[in-house]
Amino acid sequence: MGSFLRSRYYATGKESYLRRSITILRKPPPDRILSPDTLARHTRFTLKGSLACSLSLRFHISPRLADLDDAVKWLVAALEHLPTNHPTRASFLVHIGDCYSCQFDQTGDKDLLKQAIECLEDARVICTPPDPMYPFLLRITGDAHAKMARFLGKATMTSEAIHILESAAAAHPKSHPDCSTIHGHIGQAYSTRFLLHHESSDLEDAMTAFRLSFSSHQRHTYETPAIYGAYGNLLLALLYRDNHHDRGEFIQAYRSSLENMTQGTYLWTKTVTALANALQRRFILYGFEEDMQESLKYYRWALDVPPNSAGSEADFDRFILNSASRHGVVGDTRRRMLEKAVDLHLAALRHTPLETVNALGIKVRDLLRSLNDIVDKAHVTLPHRLEVASVHAALSRRFMSLMENQIESEAAVMESYRKALDLLELLVALRPTVETQHASIKEQSGFVLSAASFCLDMLNPRAAVEVLEQGRGLLFSEMRGFRASLEVLEESDKTLAEAFTKTSGELERLIMSSRFQYAGGSTMDIWMRRSLDKILDQKQALQMEFESITIRIRAIPGLQNFLRARPFEDLRKAADEGPVIVVNHDKHRCDAIILHKDYPDPFVLELHPGFYEEVRTLDAELRDARQHIRSSPKLYNSVLRHVLHVLWESLVERVVDKLERLGVPKKSRIWWCPTSVLANLPLHAAGPIPGGATLRYLPDVYVSSYTPTLTALIDARAKPLTNGALNRLVVGQHGSSILPKANDEIRHVVDLLPKELEINVLSGETLSRDSVLERLNTCHWAHLACHGRLKAGNPFRSFFELNDGEHLTLLDLVQTRLPNAQFAFLSACNSAQQSPGSASEEVLHLASAMQFSGFGSVVGTMWAMSDEDGPTLSRYFYTAILRRDVAEEERYRSAAAALRAATLRMRNRDCVGLERWVNYVHIGA
Repeated sequence: MGSFLRSRYYATGKESYLRRSITILRKPPPDRILSPDTLARHTRFTLKGSLACSLSLRFHISPRLADLDDAVKWLVAALEHLPTNHPTRASFLVHIGDCYSCQFDQTGDKDLLKQAIECLEDARVICTPPDPMYPFLLRITGDAHAKMARFLGKATMTSEAIHILESAAAAHPKSHPDCSTIHGHIGQAYSTRFLLHHESSDLEDAMTAFRLSFSSHQRHTYETPAIYGAYGNLLLALLYRDNHHDRGEFIQAYRSSLENMTQGTYLWTKTVTALANALQRRFILYGFEEDMQESLKYYRWALDVPPNSAGSEADFDRFILNSASRHGVVGDTRRRMLEKAVDLHLAALRHTPLETVNALGIKVRDLLRSLNDIVDKAHVTLPHRLEVASVHAALSRRFMSLMENQIESEAAVMESYRKALDLLELLVALRPTVETQHASIKEQSGFVLSAASFCLDMLNPRAAVEVLEQGRGLLFSEMRGFRASLEVLEESDKTLAEAFTKTSGELERLIMSSRFQYAGGSTMDIWMRRSLDKILDQKQALQMEFESITIRIRAIPGLQNFLRARPFEDLRKAADEGPVIVVNHDKHRCDAIILHKDYPDPFVLELHPGFYEEVRTLDAELRDARQHIRSSPKLYNSVLRHVLHVLWESLVERVVDKLERLGVPKKSRIWWCPTSVLANLPLHAAGPIPGGATLRYLPDVYVSSYTPTLTALIDARAKPLTNGALNRLVVGQHGSSILPKANDEIRHVVDLLPKELEINVLSGETLSRDSVLERLNTCHWAHLACHGRLKAGNPFRSFFELNDGEHLTLLDLVQTRLPNAQFAFLSACNSAQQSPGSASEEVLHLASAMQFSGFGSVVGTMWAMSDEDGPTLSRYFYTAILRRDVAEEERYRSAAAALRAATLRMRNRDCVGLERWVNYVHIGA
């Protein structure tokens, strides 16, 4: 009965017959066929084989690898134990051939496909009309031959496959549900032959077959995604034909086919995307504006209506990706298409059973090759290449386990990240102004932390540190290169040193020119565009000269690494005066990387799996509460207390424990180098520390400082001191109604500073942007008591507020070179806080700008400060730093310890709220 019901399924395609067949064949066999005699044994194998046949058919409708594996196992056993003249042999040969063909789809193993064709050809000798299985046999055999033809790229085999498949179509009733699949296979075969020989008749036959397939009643089967993929590949190939008449026909064909399709289906979306590509291609060739407008309309349709079949998404995403990449879709549309392509690819793979890893490996490798081709194309825009490179790296890492060689795949992932890093540096170097550089970094640098976490996955913390240093702080890094120390070079080649100084200075001035800092905006007029183009031309010429000089410098013995990314051996010098803790915050994993001068390799503390989201939540909570810091300090205090507690338990406690085990003395200095949103959180004050009679926080154990990058810390310490009398600059908004305590603060600072030192005070009428910049150029210490303002989205426009509406901007500061600068105290709100919407890994705030301009040591604030704290903290701080018994020219190196003493005094003696003493941070040496 089970075999009879399967025969009815062959004839009608009704799934109910197949379900009943499997139900009956799964029932326990009667006792009489359990005996050991030959007839009973043959009957058992026949029943098992019949069930296997039905399971293999069910695999086409509802792909379950367990069904396929069971079918193969039982059919092989049946064919081995049953005589060659057994009446079921033909049926078993057909289905074992079908199973081998399906396994080839999973593995790409050509031997399985060979076995499939051998079994099917043997079955054709036995099975002939009017056997109800004969049409099914022709369909499976033709499809197997077509797969082999595609695999080997042989047109002659394709012709044989077409002949067999057309015979299968003729043998099936037109109402049979499998007719659509057969026509799809015919379309695949003609499409393969067209792509091999480009005969127009094959193209017409392929399109006809696909139309028949898609116009028939179609059920989603195992073969459906492959048929759709073949149709998409054919459409994509047509887009590159430059015959205007043909293109017009295809565009009209797409429009006509859309009229007969259900909106939102997979096929509808693929056809809409193909139509959009065809219209855009015609626009590129002939410049018809209406074609581009219509193309954009169809792109939006395709993006707004996702395909309804998860199983076919992988083909769809590759189609979109190739179209967007090769045709150069610009701006937000292209970005959305690329992101959608990757999202769909991942979604399709997530919906695929894990057992199909080999087949997935083939698909992933194919996609990665396509992406890599884009990355290596010089004519593709640099932002696009970088965008695709970062996607390539993410996909390579995500599906590394699917690659054939694990060691090679690890190297390939690292190479992908390296390419992306190099392209990011190149993109920054080629942007004409510092603000356009910042915009590029903000959009494109998200992969840097992932690259570092991958290095840690590969147990290579040295490489992780190098990657973070190469990919973070790029703006300051490039400008720091223009300011490179040339002492060694001047000894070897003074003329070359002078040429480098001249060219690098011109480059820096051009990049930092404030005249065109807003030239990247969306409202750019023609004059501004031409001006920006002129700047870009000038920069490219200077950049070529700069690179030529750099190459000549690197040819000098001892200067081979001049301006190159620093190797770990150089970067570990950042820990010469105390441990540095780099905290990488990435979605793949989060780690604290500890550099210690006595150990050649970093120590890695992998943080708990929920740390990534936990920190994002803390940042959001603190940011929200910060908006009410003045109106509701108790609320902010409560949120801050929670943040400090979580930071201690999840991160800082483990770091402190490791430092203690490494023998780092209590109350000695440590440096934090946080990444991502961790840079917004007060790691320096984490706690309270459990145990003890009184509340203790991290400042009770170690003296914390921050550094944006390791290079910034090394440079802050290595800055040579100039000769000349030490002098101090004090800046204050005199008479400000909003800062009534500023006058008291200025007086305290002036009274405490040694009288034998020169002290310049700028306030009232003497306080202006020009006067501050002039005095900064000669001072060693600077104290600023004024308002600090952040500029959302544009950190270079953040500023210190001066008198009469004048501002000292972050851009003003980074444009300056301060040869005498040592220490700056920024008694201003938000001076060590990044502007909302800025590139987080660039650490662009007023305090870091002061450090870059030359101040090796800086005190700043993480949020709005209380006006009454200005005089108090200043008095405590200067009392502490001036009390230390050190040489005057080295006193600025005591700023971190003095700040710790001052804030502890505020906490313990004045009993101020948590948010007031935690606010102050030290940055640098």
